[in-house]
Amino acid sequence: METLKQYYLAVDRQQLKMGTLVDLMKVLGRKQGLPLIMCCSSRDSLDAVCSQFSSFQHVSLSCLHSDLSEVERFSILERFQKAVAEWNKSLEEGNASTETQEFHSHLLVVTDACLPSQALAESPLSARLLINYDLPLKKEAYQRRLAACLGHPTVGSLGIVISMLVGGEVTLLRNIEEGCGIIIEEMPIQIFELL
Repeated sequence: METLKQYYLAVDRQQLKMGTLVDLMKVLGRKQGLPLIMCCSSRDSLDAVCSQFSSFQHVSLSCLHSDLSEVERFSILERFQKAVAEWNKSLEEGNASTETQEFHSHLLVVTDACLPSQALAESPLSARLLINYDLPLKKEAYQRRLAACLGHPTVGSLGIVISMLVGGEVTLLRNIEEGCGIIIEEMPIQIFELL
């Protein structure tokens, strides 16, 4: 069974990108306990995303950036890994539901500079879903995001990557596909059913 599905979601203009992300999160956020990571290339993008989702009813939000202390960073990563463990346990027990009282999903927004590093012996986050809010400029950065955020999905599990594109970034996406030897398909309408 293939354990990683990669998709893109294209918008015509930069001004439409955040609205499209909000619409996507309204769907994905309904999945109880879903651990997902959103990668941003800059602190400005991270701040905009975190501001947009800080009062989002369906999401438990954490933001990981370079201004945090080591204690804060460790606490955020530990909470997220706990959410991943709870998600995996609910899947094993067949309890993955689409309704909850408090929140529906766990969203960690992170800049590339703050991703867990294998060089520092940090474990991958093993999220279920990675959203590339900003598409990285190089294939190495794309591959690093996959390794740090998704790790190695286990047999029977499925990791999903959704890369958001603005009109002119199609060439960049094709370069990543060619450099990594992968195919990134257009995101299907029924993405919720794949989770």
